Amino acid sequence: MSKTIFTFIFARGGSKGIKRKNLKLLNGKPLIYYSVEMAKKLEMVKKIFVCTEDKEIAKYANSLDDEIITRPKKLAQHNSPEFLSWKYAVNYCDNLKFKFDLFLSLPATSPLRKKSDVLNTIKKLNNKTDLAISATETNRNPWFNMIKKKKNGFYELVNKSNGVISNRQEAPKVYDMTTIAFVTTPEYIRKNNSIHDGNLNVNFSRRINSLDIDDYTDLTVARKLSK
Repeated sequence: MSKTIFTFIFARGGSKGIKRKNLKLLNGKPLIYYSVEMAKKLEMVKKIFVCTEDKEIAKYANSLDDEIITRPKKLAQHNSPEFLSWKYAVNYCDNLKFKFDLFLSLPATSPLRKKSDVLNTIKKLNNKTDLAISATETNRNPWFNMIKKKKNGFYELVNKSNGVISNRQEAPKVYDMTTIAFVTTPEYIRKNNSIHDGNLNVNFSRRINSLDIDDYTDLTVARKLSK
């Protein structure tokens, strides 16, 4: 816990599910506000960066005293792998000779996260772990109640590798990744191309605190829960 942490908040101006999502209001504050304020509550965090291509988001982040990393537009498309933006942010810090031990990403889409959720995720990063995330129990399982469309227009289970499973208890245990926090090292980001390239460790969080705002239904639920 004595290691130096830099927090990075990657916030695109565009969004398919909700237009201008990162600036949508929750209790009178833009969604991005909650990630910034969470980072400020973590005493081991020495710098907070907002990485964006959007001038309005950058202006708002400046008002919160955050440092801005101007995100190239080619890394801010709806299909741009965010890990490439992680690499860009680490390279930005390297060029400025900023030294830090841990990279913490706090997406703006999880405004209901608790400080304990973030701290416990950070603790999951150890000598044998390359990256730590938060996850929750899931209602859906690709071996039991998730289906996909076949070429002939009909549907089948996503995964039948274990045969047809007739109840949830027989299905392999799976979990939902959340956007509460992503924790890794700058060294891992420099050397790899995905969060799945190394050993992944998980902190399990309550579903109510793990809501990931992707569409207007999620935003409506978040607004009700936050009250």
